[in-house]
Amino acid sequence: MGMTGAMAWNVRGCHPSGASLGMPPLNPAAVSVPVSSSALNSLLSREAAIRRIAELSRLQPSILSLRSSALKVSFAALRDDNAAPGFERETEGKNNRSKILLIIFRALGVGVITCSLFVLWAQTRGRKVLLSWPTRTCERRITSQLSGQELRGGPLESAQLRGTPVRNIEKRSTSNLCTYVNFVEDQDILEVDEEAFEQWMIELKNTAVRRGIPESLVVEKLHGVRPSKRIMELDSNKPEVKLTLEAYLKNMNTAYRVNKGVAGFQENELLLTEISNKYGVPSPILVAIWGIESSYGGYTGNWDVLRALVTLAFASGEPRRAQFFRGELLQALQIIQEGHGPQSGAPLRGSWAGAMGQCQFMPSSFQAYGVDYDGDGRKDIWESRADMFASMANYLERHGWQRGDLIALKVQLPDDFDESQLGLKVQRPVQEWVNKYKVRTDEGQPDPPPEEMASLIAPDGLTGSAFLVFHNFRVVMRYNISILYATAVWQLALQIMEGLGSSAPQFPELVSALKC
Repeated sequence: MGMTGAMAWNVRGCHPSGASLGMPPLNPAAVSVPVSSSALNSLLSREAAIRRIAELSRLQPSILSLRSSALKVSFAALRDDNAAPGFERETEGKNNRSKILLIIFRALGVGVITCSLFVLWAQTRGRKVLLSWPTRTCERRITSQLSGQELRGGPLESAQLRGTPVRNIEKRSTSNLCTYVNFVEDQDILEVDEEAFEQWMIELKNTAVRRGIPESLVVEKLHGVRPSKRIMELDSNKPEVKLTLEAYLKNMNTAYRVNKGVAGFQENELLLTEISNKYGVPSPILVAIWGIESSYGGYTGNWDVLRALVTLAFASGEPRRAQFFRGELLQALQIIQEGHGPQSGAPLRGSWAGAMGQCQFMPSSFQAYGVDYDGDGRKDIWESRADMFASMANYLERHGWQRGDLIALKVQLPDDFDESQLGLKVQRPVQEWVNKYKVRTDEGQPDPPPEEMASLIAPDGLTGSAFLVFHNFRVVMRYNISILYATAVWQLALQIMEGLGSSAPQFPELVSALKC
């Protein structure tokens, strides 16, 4: 090198071996041939430089390593601004592109590693991805066998059945009837007698079609539905611990739930007042049920209602229970047929036991008591608060709610009270409870009519709180057959009214002592 204004360019060994030129093989530590700056500018244009680099890479790939030591080209002369500016810019551009590609490849590598780790984690949790698809032959076989006797009878009414909803992505697998293929996340297939399940499904479809539900809808909604192992686990693992009233209320009527209830009431006050006036049910009672059933719409369950009901109808060991859920399944299909459900068009979702929407109606209750209060042509207890509140109020009114009547009163019992008089089976006029059994109401509570029939309950025995409960208390229990549940609804309504302060609606029948 040792040249000013010139570049030392490696031209030796331009043949792979150099033998044909009478030279030894190319040495990366190349001998340099001086090239003047003017000659370089005239000979090495942008394209010429690129072709030269490509030629050198074919002859000796090691020369073109990305590292500076791999290509023994002296750029001393290029420090001069007049020395091959086109080549310098091209080299800089190629380096920038290399850096960008390197960043992209590194990002892709990180992504591949992340995905691989996730797959390994998923496999350790028993999650798999299966592929299947219902064939046209399968659909023809199902459709061709849809015939049979009609299931007669009106809507089936029941107490609410509910549990802890667990997010579930439906899984389907191969059966004798047809092959189903879907993407799934959870291994959640209950092992059943495939032949028996196939026959059961055919009979169910047969009955649904005989009841007027279109064959195409039955095939679309029920093909590939498989019983859920998780649902049966939830159904068989119901808690057996008996809670005290104090523990139950502490769990249900938390400060958070009370505050949310106050906010929910204020947000929907005009609508609630209108519905309360129409049906005669105090608006705080509606808000309390809403809060306990679905945490004010925040927790409605994400189970596929059809799958939940198929599971419980087929796999329940008790015939009466299986028949009940079969009826609920037919009602759910009818809901879909009639175009009811979420305004967004989403599928029917609910608890693992089939209770749906923000008020957790079973399908039969939805059919019998659901209301299209907003007038959009569909009953929607999932997304329409107007429909939801009106449906709850209609349910209570239709079960005998008495406008303006008391729900319950907290009372004090004498030390020698006869415990055999406790319970809903015993009903006596208020005056008899007061005069004969020495029952006393707490101060600040209204005096009930002397002739009003009431029962005396003490959920925790004679040492706990005691209440006189009236007809409307029993109506609340039609929503959920539980003394603790009805007491929690009543108490939460009182707490919401207390939280509203001076703006609380006036319902004298709800005035009572709050401390249980």
